[in-house]
Amino acid sequence: AQCLVGSEMCIRDRLRDFFDYVMLKENGIVDDFMIEIFNKLPGRTDLPEYYLAISKPMSFQKILRSMKQYNGDVQAVIQDFCQISYNCRYYNEQGTTFYESAVKLDNAIKEKLVPKAREVFNDPSLHWVDLGTVPGEPDHKEPEKKEQLEMTKELKKEEENTEKQQQQEQNKVEDEKKTEEVSTYENKEPENT
Repeated sequence: AQCLVGSEMCIRDRLRDFFDYVMLKENGIVDDFMIEIFNKLPGRTDLPEYYLAISKPMSFQKILRSMKQYNGDVQAVIQDFCQISYNCRYYNEQGTTFYESAVKLDNAIKEKLVPKAREVFNDPSLHWVDLGTVPGEPDHKEPEKKEQLEMTKELKKEEENTEKQQQQEQNKVEDEKKTEEVSTYENKEPENT
């Protein structure tokens, strides 16, 4: 079957070909150690703490298995390669071979993978994705936990409700004063001059 330009199948085939290009160590994006450590996710029973620390686990195999789900979204594929590097840097300490391989992969994504993707897919908007800094890196900020965010939202909502209630009570008091003033004025005896 011939690939029809612009068709979903054609784009998926091109994405798969691009993935194969990235995985060939001769092209200078990945090396043997990267393939060994990033090819598959660690086992949940072997490393359960990894799955507690990492919110979006990613591996080369997971990218490959997800080719259909990308629906031709090349930028999403690039982001998932960035996710592999980010996860490894987040989980491992600086100076370890794992961490250094992740930095090397990140640099290869910026310097080789993205320019090649722009060329292959004729899309200059394709770019490396900054997923943030990790502990120990300069400018690192701890992300807020979901619970903290929810609590902050609830507190803001409570403050808004309290302010509304106070405003309503103040308006009610003012309305009562006005009603009292009008009532007093109406009940006042006219003065004789």
